[in-house]
Amino acid sequence: MGAYSQNKRFLPQYLDAMFYIKRCKMKNNIYNQFRSWLSEKTLDEVIYLYNKEVARRGWVSVRAIYIKALEDDLFDRGVTVCGRYQL
Repeated sequence: MGAYSQNKRFLPQYLDAMFYIKRCKMKNNIYNQFRSWLSEKTLDEVIYLYNKEVARRGWVSVRAIYIKALEDDLFDRGVTVCGRYQL
């Protein structure tokens, strides 16, 4: 077997790993943007935004990142969030 044939079978794994790394970097960037935006809000505004989100039923990855950023921001402000319940 040539070098190309041997490397060809590892190509899908390599591409999957690269896609995962790119996706993680993108998610971290989105998370950091949400955290930056939330840091400019008052505690009452963040609680309002959190309560508005937990009442919704749809679920996508960006919304999950947004809710995680909301929860982390609330935690940093001393508010305990237990589960996905309104505050």
